[in-house]
Amino acid sequence: KTSHDFALYKPAMLLRRIERRMALAPVDDSGRYIDMLRQDSGELELLAKDLLINVTSFFREPNAFALLAEDVIPDLVHRCQSDQPIRIWVAGCSTGEETYSLAMLFLEEIAAAKRNVRLQVFASDVDEDAVALAREGRYPESIAADVSPARLARFFTQEDHSYRVVPELRGVV
Repeated sequence: KTSHDFALYKPAMLLRRIERRMALAPVDDSGRYIDMLRQDSGELELLAKDLLINVTSFFREPNAFALLAEDVIPDLVHRCQSDQPIRIWVAGCSTGEETYSLAMLFLEEIAAAKRNVRLQVFASDVDEDAVALAREGRYPESIAADVSPARLARFFTQEDHSYRVVPELRGVV
């Protein structure tokens, strides 16, 4: 009934999420819940949204980001011809933290290399609400645990208990 295919999800995770939705419905019988899903498109949409996995944070998997920063990104920036942009696609961007992390690394390397390289980062996700949050580029103060003070100063402005991505960074994504 939805455009999402959950066939490769772990059965235990699916069951936990379904049971959570049933408790919120509240329905205690799986047969009744299936009937509800057939009749109530709103509940079906809520279940599908609940099954989407939006796990993200800035510089998630620090070792992977360190490898990118040290070995991959410098080579890409130095090899890039000035008339060609560097284009990156982040599939499954969720709310944008990893996308902006990657863009920060590239912008830092482009500046350090003193290259005039244009960066374009494309980001997509099946969760339209998550993409809307990524577009907004506003994150809670707690990102300070994952983003260095230097990066917070360069790539964010502080607003009412949150940080907003600066136009330079937002403009490449």
